Amino acid sequence: MKTRFIAVALLLFSLPLFAEDRLTVFINNIGYSTAHTTTSGNNAPVTRNVSEWSGGGGISLDHSWNERWSTEASIGFDRQHTTGTRFVGGTPVTERQTADTYPVDLMMRFRFPNDTRWAPYIAAGAHYVGAPNVGVLGIVPVVGVGGTDPVTILHYHDRFSAQVGVGTTFRITPHVGLQFDLKRQLQERSIFFDPLTRGSFGVNLSF
Repeated sequence: MKTRFIAVALLLFSLPLFAEDRLTVFINNIGYSTAHTTTSGNNAPVTRNVSEWSGGGGISLDHSWNERWSTEASIGFDRQHTTGTRFVGGTPVTERQTADTYPVDLMMRFRFPNDTRWAPYIAAGAHYVGAPNVGVLGIVPVVGVGGTDPVTILHYHDRFSAQVGVGTTFRITPHVGLQFDLKRQLQERSIFFDPLTRGSFGVNLSF
């Protein structure tokens, strides 16, 4: 994972910078939630609430080929949470698991030039995220009448998908702007560490 992170970071900064190229620092999918976990204490279940922040941020470079077309490469850090259940001495234990990932996006943008400070665009490209190193998710094992039922173990895999996006940049000064962006993966199945829809907000600098 660290090797992929370094490779994409080098790609972002190896492209020559031209007029209207933009370096953006962004945050995405920030959320706050409360979940219930159950642990075993003195052979009796103990339930407690866990409150957590989720989401992340990253950097991107938008390289302009002309007035309308550009290519954006980005890499981010994202933290999501999920709940898994296992049995300890016959007592169900509900655990909270944290997954840290480094999603990578490569998008081709088509901008709509106009005479205002707003610069809307549409985009299409690819999204990749490596599977996080988290524990088993599910109930393992379940004690049945005849012994122990088969154990169900879910293994996560790396995800690669085409995606589309829309967004706009609001130019505060000729070299500083705000960016609002929404991306949607073109696949049916969502997974807790890689939501299908991601919104972001960032500040960019033009060169």
